[in-house]
Formats: sequence, structure tokens, C-alpha cells
Amino acid sequence: MSESGLAAASFAAHKFHGPKGAGLLYLRAGIPIEAVQYGGAHENQRRPGTENVPAIVGMAAAAEWTLRDRVAEQKRQGVLRDRLWKRIEELFPAATQNGDPIHRLANTLNVSFAGLSSETILMALDLEGVCASSGSACMVGSVVASHVLLAMGLPASLAGSAVRFSLGHETTPEEIERVGEIVANVMERVSGAETSRGKEVYAAV
Repeated sequence: MSESGLAAASFAAHKFHGPKGAGLLYLRAGIPIEAVQYGGAHENQRRPGTENVPAIVGMAAAAEWTLRDRVAEQKRQGVLRDRLWKRIEELFPAATQNGDPIHRLANTLNVSFAGLSSETILMALDLEGVCASSGSACMVGSVVASHVLLAMGLPASLAGSAVRFSLGHETTPEEIERVGEIVANVMERVSGAETSRGKEVYAAV
């Protein structure tokens, strides 16, 4: 970590298949940080309370397991991610990929479907058994456009049509092919529904 030049970094165990409720905070030597809770001298006087030892051990085991084949796994997931994007691009040419095309996470694909609502797309995908989101994991359930995409300069129309697909260690090529088929069906249905809705609004006006 010292070679990265980072002053601080936080890690959530469940993001690398560890138990929920455990995390890791890295602080470069000499970086001051004030405690936000008081009452004990645990964890170098930064967070009081009895440590969750089983979760901490589980986090360490998950980190070791994840790092064991990290490079190969990143490459594998990147290939699957790109395969899904190619399929989406073929089905919906108006779709745009959000984020840097090279310097990005191997397991994440964020796509804006111009002219469509992410809320409508997500409901249709959910009915087909596909889990996706319109923003970060901590914003699941929100119908507001991602503030991150807006900060990146995306217009509200594209930010409001964004869908995030995430892959993992257990994602298979067969699942990617299946998701591609489901997206094709969903796009056909949703595009028709949005077009019909637009005509109804126009007629009402």
C-alpha cells in the first residue's frame, strides 16, 4: 500500500466475498484521524467496542483467497464484461458505455440506454431474474439519477437511463449469454412501452 501513494483507503469485506460487518482502514504513517465514537481505547483509540473477531478472520481469509488468483480472475471477468457489452451494443446501438474504456473495474459495466428509463429497465430485468442497479450498491432502491454520473458530465437524460451490471467470481460464460438474451427481450418490450407512453402523452397534450 505504501507504494501506491495513498494517504488513506477503506475496504469492505463483503466486496471481496468476506462477511458483512467487517472492514479495513489503511492510514499512511503520520496521517491524523479523529475518532467519531468514544468510550474505549480499542483499535488504536479510533473505534470503541469489542472487535468482531470471527468476521475479521473471515475477512482475512477472503482477502487471501481473492488475491490468490487476482490477475487471472480480473482478466476472466473483463472478457465476460466485454462480451456482455458487445451483445448490448448489437441489440441497442444507441446504448453508451459510461466510464473510461480501459482504466476501470473488470467486473463492472455501466450502460446508458438513451431514451429509456433505468427504472423501467430494472423492473423488467428483475422479473426475468437478472439483478442489476441504476447506481452504486449503497444506492439500490433509489430512483434518482446517479450523482456520480452527473458529476462526470452526463446529461440527466443519460444518467437517468443508466444500468449497472456487476460480475463476480461465480459468474459463468453461460450466464452472460443468458443475460444477453434476456436484455434483448427486455429492450424489445421496454422500447415499445416507452414509445407507446410517449404517443399517449403527445395525444393528451
